[in-house]
Amino acid sequence: MLTVEEFEPCFDQYVDVNFQKEIVKAIIRGYFNLNKSIKSCEFAPIPEKNVYPYNRWAAIDTTLLALSGKYRDFEIISKANSRRNSYYTLISSPFINMTVSSVNSPKSVPREAKFRSDYASIQTTFIPVDDVFKIMPPESCSKKLYAIILHGVIDKSNPYMPSFIRLGFPADDCKSYITTVDLCEKYKDVVQEMLHEGTENIPDKALPGLIAEREKQEPTK
Repeated sequence: MLTVEEFEPCFDQYVDVNFQKEIVKAIIRGYFNLNKSIKSCEFAPIPEKNVYPYNRWAAIDTTLLALSGKYRDFEIISKANSRRNSYYTLISSPFINMTVSSVNSPKSVPREAKFRSDYASIQTTFIPVDDVFKIMPPESCSKKLYAIILHGVIDKSNPYMPSFIRLGFPADDCKSYITTVDLCEKYKDVVQEMLHEGTENIPDKALPGLIAEREKQEPTK
């Protein structure tokens, strides 16, 4: 079994590093595309804020779905929720399921949803041993890892850039995280590349940058 600290480097064997970078790019491009979609509509300044979450949601899912078929063993599809009144994007492989959620802070857990609870309930085993968690690698059992790709805006005046992008590995009740991985810290070069790309796509007010806006707190254990 692996400790949480040992698990994070080993995670790369379950999700290709290049694919992790593509996830970061897709999230940031989704925020850029929010600006494009807002510009294409003639909303008044205050009412247009109502569409930010929904346009961003659709833009991010669209950029992720465009990665389908580009990475071996990964399937990326849209799935209906249990009420069939909304859709979410599922990224899956033999060893992991991933979904995407916008949250208020890197430590926030998304609102309750049956599909997230279902995926968390078959999360690979995290066993408390001597006040730390040990992780049963998914290839050694019949369960999968489940990660929530977390993103969000802390500075509401800059809706065109995420303040953080993390992978959160929820406990089996989906009410807390066993651990998180800060993708912006891990792939600083990708973030900088995307910030450069974004200079022509987003308003100047949004350019203080993702790294500067990131909440500098240790991940929840």
